[in-house]
Amino acid sequence: MIREDPSLSRLQSLPGSEIVLPGLDDLRHSRTTPEALLVEIAALNLERAGIALPPARKGTSEAAEIRLYRLLCERKAEDAYGLYNSLLRRLARFERALRALET
Repeated sequence: MIREDPSLSRLQSLPGSEIVLPGLDDLRHSRTTPEALLVEIAALNLERAGIALPPARKGTSEAAEIRLYRLLCERKAEDAYGLYNSLLRRLARFERALRALET
């Protein structure tokens, strides 16, 4: 059984948490979703902030970015590029807010 990380409650108010928190849950349950791939992209920053990631799914940011784009193309081919960029901007906002939370 996978337990919820109690430190995640501090992240709920951060911009972008609506994609990162579900992504963490998806990773923990081995689901390949856009949110899970965004978490993989941000893995180093999340780990630096003390957020535990499942070890089996850790990968390079480049690989996760490519897989995210491919998944978006499969699901929403007509605007995959725009959606991809929008998701990365939301992830960047979350990472900036997370860094500010730590200082």
